[in-house]
Amino acid sequence: MKCLKQHIMILYIDQALSEKKMNHVEAHLSACQTCRANLEKLKNNLQSIMDKMELLDPQQPPATEIKFIPPQRKKFNIPNFFDYWRWKPILKPAYITAIFLVLSLVVGILIIESSRTGKDYTGSSLLDLRTQFAIHSIKMEEQPAQTYIVTEQETKTTLVWVEKMQE
Repeated sequence: MKCLKQHIMILYIDQALSEKKMNHVEAHLSACQTCRANLEKLKNNLQSIMDKMELLDPQQPPATEIKFIPPQRKKFNIPNFFDYWRWKPILKPAYITAIFLVLSLVVGILIIESSRTGKDYTGSSLLDLRTQFAIHSIKMEEQPAQTYIVTEQETKTTLVWVEKMQE
Protein backbone atom coordinates (compact mmCIF):
# COMPACT_ATOMS: atom_id res chain seq x y z
CA MET A 1 0.00 0.00 0.00
CA LYS A 2 1.23 3.50 -0.89
CA CYS A 3 1.97 5.82 2.06
CA LEU A 4 0.14 9.12 2.47
CA LYS A 5 1.72 12.37 1.40
CA GLN A 6 2.39 15.09 3.94
CA HIS A 7 -0.11 17.59 2.53
CA ILE A 8 -2.87 14.95 2.76
CA MET A 9 -1.96 14.38 6.42
CA ILE A 10 -2.09 18.12 7.10
CA LEU A 11 -5.53 18.32 5.50
CA TYR A 12 -6.57 15.31 7.62
CA ILE A 13 -5.42 17.08 10.81
CA ASP A 14 -7.36 20.22 9.79
CA GLN A 15 -10.35 18.04 8.85
CA ALA A 16 -10.47 19.71 5.45
CA LEU A 17 -10.91 16.49 3.46
CA SER A 18 -14.18 15.16 2.11
CA GLU A 19 -15.87 12.36 4.04
CA LYS A 20 -14.82 9.77 1.45
CA LYS A 21 -11.15 10.84 1.65
CA MET A 22 -11.28 10.97 5.47
CA ASN A 23 -12.47 7.34 5.52
CA HIS A 24 -9.72 6.37 3.07
CA VAL A 25 -7.02 8.09 5.21
CA GLU A 26 -8.32 6.50 8.44
CA ALA A 27 -8.29 3.06 6.81
CA HIS A 28 -4.72 3.60 5.66
CA LEU A 29 -3.60 4.89 9.09
CA SER A 30 -5.05 1.81 10.80
CA ALA A 31 -2.96 -0.41 8.49
CA CYS A 32 0.31 1.60 8.19
CA GLN A 33 2.57 2.13 11.21
CA THR A 34 4.91 4.58 9.37
CA CYS A 35 2.06 6.92 8.44
CA ARG A 36 0.75 6.86 12.04
CA ALA A 37 4.23 7.85 13.31
CA ASN A 38 4.47 10.65 10.69
CA LEU A 39 0.99 11.86 11.65
CA GLU A 40 1.98 12.03 15.33
CA LYS A 41 5.13 14.02 14.43
CA LEU A 42 3.03 16.45 12.41
CA LYS A 43 0.56 16.86 15.27
CA ASN A 44 3.41 17.51 17.74
CA ASN A 45 5.02 20.06 15.37
CA LEU A 46 1.68 21.77 14.89
CA GLN A 47 1.09 21.91 18.62
CA SER A 48 4.52 23.46 19.29
CA ILE A 49 3.89 26.07 16.58
CA MET A 50 0.49 26.88 18.06
CA ASP A 51 2.05 27.28 21.51
CA LYS A 52 4.56 29.77 20.09
CA MET A 53 1.83 31.61 18.19
CA GLU A 54 0.06 32.39 21.44
CA LEU A 55 3.10 34.44 22.48
CA LEU A 56 2.67 36.74 19.48
CA ASP A 57 0.25 39.63 19.70
CA PRO A 58 -2.21 39.16 16.83
CA GLN A 59 -3.12 42.88 16.87
CA GLN A 60 0.35 43.98 15.76
CA PRO A 61 1.61 42.75 12.40
CA PRO A 62 5.23 41.67 12.06
CA ALA A 63 7.68 44.36 10.93
CA THR A 64 8.00 42.79 7.46
CA GLU A 65 4.34 43.51 6.71
CA ILE A 66 4.56 47.26 7.36
CA LYS A 67 5.61 48.07 3.81
CA PHE A 68 2.57 46.26 2.40
CA ILE A 69 -0.09 47.90 4.58
CA PRO A 70 -1.01 51.43 3.38
CA PRO A 71 -1.93 52.89 6.82
CA GLN A 72 1.44 51.86 8.26
CA ARG A 73 3.22 53.18 5.17
CA LYS A 74 1.63 56.57 5.78
CA LYS A 75 2.47 56.40 9.47
CA PHE A 76 6.18 55.76 8.83
CA ASN A 77 6.31 57.70 5.53
CA ILE A 78 7.92 54.90 3.52
CA PRO A 79 8.13 56.15 -0.10
CA ASN A 80 6.57 54.01 -2.76
CA PHE A 81 8.29 53.65 -6.13
CA PHE A 82 5.08 54.47 -8.04
CA ASP A 83 4.04 57.34 -5.76
CA TYR A 84 2.87 60.35 -7.84
CA TRP A 85 4.58 63.00 -5.70
CA ARG A 86 7.89 61.20 -6.05
CA TRP A 87 7.78 61.49 -9.86
CA LYS A 88 6.14 64.94 -10.07
CA PRO A 89 9.37 67.01 -10.48
CA ILE A 90 10.48 64.67 -13.26
CA LEU A 91 7.13 64.49 -15.03
CA LYS A 92 6.31 68.21 -15.11
CA PRO A 93 8.82 69.06 -17.88
CA ALA A 94 7.90 65.83 -19.62
CA TYR A 95 4.21 66.81 -19.67
CA ILE A 96 5.02 70.24 -21.10
CA THR A 97 7.27 68.70 -23.75
CA ALA A 98 4.66 66.08 -24.68
CA ILE A 99 1.92 68.70 -25.05
CA PHE A 100 4.19 70.88 -27.19
CA LEU A 101 5.11 67.94 -29.43
CA VAL A 102 1.50 66.88 -29.89
CA LEU A 103 0.41 70.42 -30.77
CA SER A 104 3.34 70.79 -33.18
CA LEU A 105 2.43 67.51 -34.83
CA VAL A 106 -1.22 68.51 -35.26
CA VAL A 107 -0.36 71.94 -36.67
CA GLY A 108 2.24 70.42 -38.98
CA ILE A 109 -0.22 67.85 -40.30
CA LEU A 110 -2.83 70.55 -40.92
CA ILE A 111 -0.34 72.76 -42.76
CA ILE A 112 0.92 69.91 -44.92
CA GLU A 113 -2.60 68.68 -45.61
CA SER A 114 -3.88 72.14 -46.55
CA SER A 115 -0.94 72.80 -48.88
CA ARG A 116 -1.26 69.37 -50.48
CA THR A 117 -5.02 69.34 -51.03
CA GLY A 118 -5.68 73.06 -51.20
CA LYS A 119 -8.38 72.83 -48.54
CA ASP A 120 -8.96 75.72 -46.21
CA TYR A 121 -8.87 74.81 -42.51
CA THR A 122 -9.41 78.38 -41.26
CA GLY A 123 -13.20 78.17 -41.23
CA SER A 124 -13.82 80.59 -44.10
CA SER A 125 -14.86 77.63 -46.26
CA LEU A 126 -17.92 77.28 -44.04
CA LEU A 127 -19.29 80.67 -45.13
CA ASP A 128 -21.46 81.00 -48.21
CA LEU A 129 -20.11 82.81 -51.25
CA ARG A 130 -22.09 86.02 -50.71
CA THR A 131 -20.67 86.39 -47.21
CA GLN A 132 -17.15 85.77 -48.51
CA PHE A 133 -17.66 88.37 -51.25
CA ALA A 134 -18.94 90.87 -48.67
CA ILE A 135 -15.94 90.24 -46.42
CA HIS A 136 -13.63 90.67 -49.41
CA SER A 137 -15.34 93.96 -50.30
CA ILE A 138 -15.14 95.25 -46.72
CA LYS A 139 -11.43 94.46 -46.56
CA MET A 140 -10.86 96.44 -49.71
CA GLU A 141 -12.86 99.41 -48.37
CA GLU A 142 -11.10 99.46 -44.98
CA GLN A 143 -7.69 100.28 -46.33
CA PRO A 144 -6.99 103.89 -45.28
CA ALA A 145 -5.77 106.67 -47.54
CA GLN A 146 -6.59 104.75 -50.65
CA THR A 147 -9.52 105.39 -52.85
CA TYR A 148 -10.69 102.81 -55.27
CA ILE A 149 -12.27 103.61 -58.52
CA VAL A 150 -14.11 100.54 -59.63
CA THR A 151 -12.97 99.89 -63.10
CA GLU A 152 -13.99 97.33 -65.59
CA GLN A 153 -10.81 95.36 -64.86
CA GLU A 154 -11.50 95.11 -61.10
CA THR A 155 -15.06 94.00 -61.75
CA LYS A 156 -13.81 91.23 -64.03
CA THR A 157 -11.26 90.16 -61.39
CA THR A 158 -13.95 90.01 -58.73
CA LEU A 159 -16.26 87.97 -60.97
CA VAL A 160 -13.44 85.54 -61.75
CA TRP A 161 -12.79 85.20 -58.02
CA VAL A 162 -16.48 84.40 -57.37
CA GLU A 163 -16.52 81.80 -60.15
CA LYS A 164 -13.44 80.09 -58.72
CA MET A 165 -15.02 80.00 -55.30
CA GLN A 166 -18.14 78.36 -56.74
CA GLU A 167 -16.08 75.52 -58.21
